[in-house]
Amino acid sequence: MKVYRAWVADTLDVNRSGIISVYCPDVDESRTFDVRYTSPYVVAGEGGMVAIPGIDTEIFIFKPDGKVAEDDWFYMSSVSRKYDSDTPALPEVSLGESVYTSQKLRPEAIVIKDPRGNQLTLSQKTSDEQSMTKAELKTAFGKSITMVDNVHNDKIVISNEHGDRFLLTSEGHGSRPSRSAQIKTYGRQQYVSTNAGVHTIAKGGEINILNETGADSKAWPDWNEDKSVEENESMGAEKDYNDEQYGNINVKSKFRDINLIANEGRIFLDAHCSAIASSVNLPKETPGFIQIDSGKSITIWADTTINIKSGKDLNIMSGGAIRMQAKKQITMHSDENVLIDGAEIHLAPPGGINPKLNLEKETNHYGD
Repeated sequence: MKVYRAWVADTLDVNRSGIISVYCPDVDESRTFDVRYTSPYVVAGEGGMVAIPGIDTEIFIFKPDGKVAEDDWFYMSSVSRKYDSDTPALPEVSLGESVYTSQKLRPEAIVIKDPRGNQLTLSQKTSDEQSMTKAELKTAFGKSITMVDNVHNDKIVISNEHGDRFLLTSEGHGSRPSRSAQIKTYGRQQYVSTNAGVHTIAKGGEINILNETGADSKAWPDWNEDKSVEENESMGAEKDYNDEQYGNINVKSKFRDINLIANEGRIFLDAHCSAIASSVNLPKETPGFIQIDSGKSITIWADTTINIKSGKDLNIMSGGAIRMQAKKQITMHSDENVLIDGAEIHLAPPGGINPKLNLEKETNHYGD
């Protein structure tokens, strides 16, 4: 078998059959000729591994022994240096730090990289303290999928060139819990199920939702009408947002109920201004505020006692009648005066008055 050193002259292949045009002065100094690409792994007619060397790459070609045509040449392998006709010696081309990854100056990685910069790296870095195995697929612009096996940094990371990422850990270390996930992006996150439900379930801790956006930390710029839609969106501006749409937590159901159910606990609605004033730049004396607004009725139902306490006034206003009914005593007390005013005031006749209250308990769609 004859093996010669050659350089790739062209990769144009009209028939897409793996033909490479090469220049090999040891075979013919006057012209280029074709060689057929070979691969270390192919499944005939179904697939395999193809990595055709680029133009000016130094390669080895061969002609096999046996009965072959005179012009039957085949590609064998590539050398990591580039041909330069103006330089007597062939200059070495560095494989980069991705191959020689430690101070040992020995290759510790397998790298496949195309001329555009897309790269697959399989590496293992060892030291006296630890060993790290990594597989990384990275695009020319910096998008990557990285898998790391390491006692202090065990993870899978899907990242873009800006650092936005999805992180999945295996064995935790330090502040990073084991077998956990983290999604971190500069821009908006949106979760949409087009034909089913969305379920968030925690079986080992709490579910926390926190909005830390204050008036001075609004993340998106204002929409600029003098710029195009593409320019505004590229800067993160959102046209449908106004100056009040920050810092809120919104829950909305378009067609059915919103259910807050605590099977074995309690439900708290807390709007103390001291807890939120610093984060949204409100003065400390700004009162907390809770509003319940219904287009129809509001029902409060308790199997035992209902307690209402106000630090100042308690105001009840009705556009119709106000009715109170008790199976036992009704008690009213004031440290000052009790004022009752009406067009007429009637005391109950013998037998009393039945205000005919009939309150029914509504149930949610879960039946609770």
